[in-house]
Amino acid sequence: MQENVSAAEGLIERVLGKSDAALFEVEFISQQDGYDVFEIETIKNKIHLRGSNPVSVGRALKYYLNEYCNCSLSWRGDNLNLPSPLPMPESKARESTPFEYRYFFNNCVYGYSLAGWNWQQWERMIDIMALNGINLPLCLLGQEKVWQETYLELGFDKDDLKDFFAGPAWMPWQWMGNLDGWGGPLPQSVIDKQADLQKKILSRVRELGMKPVLSGFSGHIPAAVVSKYPDAEVHELEWQGFGPTYLLDWQEPLFKQIGSTFIKKQKEIYGTDHYYSIDPFNEMRPPSDEPDYIRNMGKTILNSMLEGDPQGTWVLMTWFCKSPQFDWNYWQTDITEIFFDSIPNDKLLALELHADSLQWTGWFRQNGWYGKPWIWCAIQNFGYTVDIYGGLPQITDNYKMMVESDNKGNLVGMGIAMEGLGYNPVVFELLFDMMWAEGVHDLDQWKEKYLLKRYGVVPESVRKAWEILYSVRYTRHERTGGTPLSYAPGLWDDAQVDVRLVNAWQLMLAGAEELADCQAYRYDLVNIGREVMGLYASHYSNAIKNEFYSKDVEGFEKASKDMLEFIDDFDSLLATNKHFLLGRWIKGFRSLGSTPEEKQLMEWNAKRQITDWGGNNGTYAVKEWSGIFSSYTKPLWEIYLNCLKKRMQGETVSDEQLEKNYAVFRKKWASSHSELSTKPVGCAVEVSRRLWQKYGIEIKENNGKGIIKTPSGIAVGKKAEAPSWENYRKPEYAVDGDIKRDNGWWAAAPAAITIDLEKVETLFGFQVYTYWGDSRYYQYEIETSLDGEKWVRVVDMLSNTRQAGRNGCLHKIKIAHPEGIKARYVRLNMVKNSANGSVHVSEFKVFNSEIGF
Repeated sequence: MQENVSAAEGLIERVLGKSDAALFEVEFISQQDGYDVFEIETIKNKIHLRGSNPVSVGRALKYYLNEYCNCSLSWRGDNLNLPSPLPMPESKARESTPFEYRYFFNNCVYGYSLAGWNWQQWERMIDIMALNGINLPLCLLGQEKVWQETYLELGFDKDDLKDFFAGPAWMPWQWMGNLDGWGGPLPQSVIDKQADLQKKILSRVRELGMKPVLSGFSGHIPAAVVSKYPDAEVHELEWQGFGPTYLLDWQEPLFKQIGSTFIKKQKEIYGTDHYYSIDPFNEMRPPSDEPDYIRNMGKTILNSMLEGDPQGTWVLMTWFCKSPQFDWNYWQTDITEIFFDSIPNDKLLALELHADSLQWTGWFRQNGWYGKPWIWCAIQNFGYTVDIYGGLPQITDNYKMMVESDNKGNLVGMGIAMEGLGYNPVVFELLFDMMWAEGVHDLDQWKEKYLLKRYGVVPESVRKAWEILYSVRYTRHERTGGTPLSYAPGLWDDAQVDVRLVNAWQLMLAGAEELADCQAYRYDLVNIGREVMGLYASHYSNAIKNEFYSKDVEGFEKASKDMLEFIDDFDSLLATNKHFLLGRWIKGFRSLGSTPEEKQLMEWNAKRQITDWGGNNGTYAVKEWSGIFSSYTKPLWEIYLNCLKKRMQGETVSDEQLEKNYAVFRKKWASSHSELSTKPVGCAVEVSRRLWQKYGIEIKENNGKGIIKTPSGIAVGKKAEAPSWENYRKPEYAVDGDIKRDNGWWAAAPAAITIDLEKVETLFGFQVYTYWGDSRYYQYEIETSLDGEKWVRVVDMLSNTRQAGRNGCLHKIKIAHPEGIKARYVRLNMVKNSANGSVHVSEFKVFNSEIGF
């Protein structure tokens, strides 16, 4: 018991400092009806924090800071301007949680956010976890050390694993069986450092009363095992073009031997709390859909874990069977139920991911997870991308729907399973608060209280700024796409920045007189400025496009200079805050290595993940950080502008040559060391003021002048058919009236979508909106028909190389067909996407009247 008291006291001292911590007393009390509880009470000028364990005491401390001091901590800026003297609560406060488990982390966060972290960063994160009462964190570092010990016992040596382990940027996907060796070979010094760090992490979380979830065996094996056991049944799996990984079939006796040995070795090295994360098919299809195969596979995976630890519980992400539409229709309810029923209820703990999106929520489609205890989790952030968004009402509404449902099954917890730590602390704060007491019933009231604890005081202008953010961005659960500067250079359509966001930036800046010294405020100020300026970048590219096509050399030179200057200014804004620094990211990775060669390999990991994800997942994890724009984006633009200038002067520079020039630079950049600041440069308020004066008014005046607005057309809501689509992106999404680039029909190329207009119409034009944001172009044709049998081509874009943009591509056919074309059916044949093997139609508009512009 004294150890628990010391752990809680240590937490309080780390958060408040020794002097203020001396005003607190820690006591432990029994749970309330089997659930954690805390109390706060003043006795003899001491603030007594009571809890059922150290994390409950941690939650009590947070409650005190929020409710009595108007203070807060987060991993995106603190407000610890404590009142003096500290207030003494006049009456006792008590709160319990309705959840046995409060879960934290996703496998992917170990690659996207935590890969280069040191103990100081981890210590602070664990403290934040404790302040929010987290008791079931996913702790996956140091697996490589366990696998070395496991395979040494099975007769292999360390060299047999050199092509198995991935570099730090890709470790999570190697752990989940998606890839092998990428970003390696992993130095032994990194393996040893990660193992030592894992021991510190586990020691602290256990000290605070948390139960860490460690790793288990899913069947993923190194190629060396395949070579040594050539007669063993092994399945080759492939994910995102990274080459084959090897899955040992559950029917092989070796399966249980490897799995149980791994669990035993892990217990020897790290101890155990009997929770094991095992995810056999992360975005990959099992080798068979025979019911007996699936049933016995689940049993064997479980038994291999239990042989190593008879008290073990399998913790399973349900991402692989999120809905019947996911994973190529494999995980229908019948096959999912067979898999779940193969495991006893008391041996599986299921994680429902992405509960912030009803579309990607599985519990009500999969019968409350078939009697298994499960945890309702939100993801919020994908890829650690930088964007302002978060579906606050969706989260509370989806939660309310779930808890009131008779089909929710055995709900036992709530959690946050983010891919990246994200840039929207308001979303995570809401989720943390929903884990305690009776949750959040009045979202509007909660939002007001959030601002008060975020800043301490809330100037009226800042309140108005947040009213805009709450209504414009914190009502959407999917990201907005970010700045086009994160993608390859191109001649983009003009910018259209929501003027409300522009106003929010101005209003937030007006609060600097009162809040300039508040860390949380400075972060939010830079983040809003980043959002507005980043979206406005298209304006400068559009200016270049206009001068290029008009062949105005002098105008082109000026537009080019303006773009490069804008990139410098954008980078300077981000440089003022530590949360937007590439230099910190690189420093963390380099610290993992021990020799110059190892440090450079680690930097290569750091850079490749956040630019092209190693080449196969493209720009999924791009970042809007200072240092990226100055050292990477700007040189790419200089290459591009030089190419355009040569073309204006009559020289032939092919797209292939341009791509080669990009590739040479990118390879050199990723393979060399970038000397970038690891600390903020400049004052966030002063730089924001300067950039507002330079760009803010201009954005308001010029915003969206180059945007082409067209009617919705007559295809909206009409029947749309296609022989295929990717995941949930069905053909009807191409005629739903939503032109956002992330929305629409996606399919492997070539592919066709047919629209039934329900009656014969006289058509005068079409508009095709595709995915845009990089240098890609699409090739396609449009055909019409009266009867659905005989087709006539009316638009030919089969040789198109013009870059896709936010305006889509408008096709007015009046010149070729002055009287229009009579048709009931319209077919869009998508042939090619220059960026990858899929085609993406965000919206397909069909017009039955002459387009008046």
